[in-house]
Amino acid sequence: MADLNNNNGWTGGQYSSYRFLFGCYIASLFFSPIFLNHFADSVFIDPELSHLPKSINPFLWDYSSIFQGTLLCIFTIFSLCFAIGLSDKICALVVFFGLTSISPYYLPYEQLSIDALYIILLVHIFTPINPWGCYLSKDSKLDYKWSLSDKLHNCVWILCALIYLLDIFSSFSLELFLADPSISLVINLLELSYLLSFWHKKTRIYTWVVALIITLIGFEAPMLFLVLLMFSPNWIPGKVVSKQEIIFYDGNCGLCHNWIKFILSEDTRESPFSFSPLFSERFNKLNLDPSKIEDSILISDSSSNILTKSRAVIYILSSLGGFWRALSWLLNLIPSIILDIGYDFTAKIRHHLFPKTESSCPLVPEPFKSRFITT
Repeated sequence: MADLNNNNGWTGGQYSSYRFLFGCYIASLFFSPIFLNHFADSVFIDPELSHLPKSINPFLWDYSSIFQGTLLCIFTIFSLCFAIGLSDKICALVVFFGLTSISPYYLPYEQLSIDALYIILLVHIFTPINPWGCYLSKDSKLDYKWSLSDKLHNCVWILCALIYLLDIFSSFSLELFLADPSISLVINLLELSYLLSFWHKKTRIYTWVVALIITLIGFEAPMLFLVLLMFSPNWIPGKVVSKQEIIFYDGNCGLCHNWIKFILSEDTRESPFSFSPLFSERFNKLNLDPSKIEDSILISDSSSNILTKSRAVIYILSSLGGFWRALSWLLNLIPSIILDIGYDFTAKIRHHLFPKTESSCPLVPEPFKSRFITT
């Protein structure tokens, strides 16, 4: 099994973004029966649930019941707290209990898809604490070197293999196979190819594509989140540079300080960004017109080009690699004039959202201070 020890590339910011999306999705599962109560006469009732007593059929629940409505609201709140990283380990356990309690009655998914939700929550409990993007990760607690361990990441792949294996066994049922034999056969063959290849390091990316195809044609939404967690962000590498690249920022801007901390957390390249405040001695060597760079982040890239505003943001995201580079591809589809309008609006209100700072350099651990230059 030594071949499984590959570097997956998950960083704190990427994982926090994933946790936020997954937590919001779980919250929607808890909240949806409350919302659908207003349309109880017209919503589709699963025939397998229609025979159940009204007290345990959620689409027929009377939500004037304080206990039933309050319980689902509590689980919804815990899911949202999990999403933002507020006591997320405890919230994951509560959400896990909530899903196991209600899944037999109203979740519109097959059991194997529901199992994918359980796997993600259990895996989260064993992840390191305080990644960038976690609500309680203050300066003194933020783990700039947060990463998802390869052993834990490999466990996700193995548990996914177990789900596929169970699905193959369940397809031996004549009733299920006859329902759509061609699709069942294709899915089973793809699952077998996954089982035979997932432990090979060199073929992991192709095996992941197979898992994605299996999910799209044979599973439901929860499985997509599991497959996304199996993805290795290092498959989308950041830009490799041969010369130092410097990000110039407003030293008294709270938003800029948070942006710098984000970059420090996510930039895992061998030649990462360096930082310098605007109008520092190093900045003045660029001989730029001060009136043209007010309220802007600047980058001096490896080719000595000067990038500003949205172009600078997109360049940073592209350089970080992983999901951030994928995001930069999407942003490149939007006209720069529209992105710059959004950038300028954020720049105007940033001091209302983030208080000004006294120090021109953000508080960071000692190993990162060498990346801040002034001369």
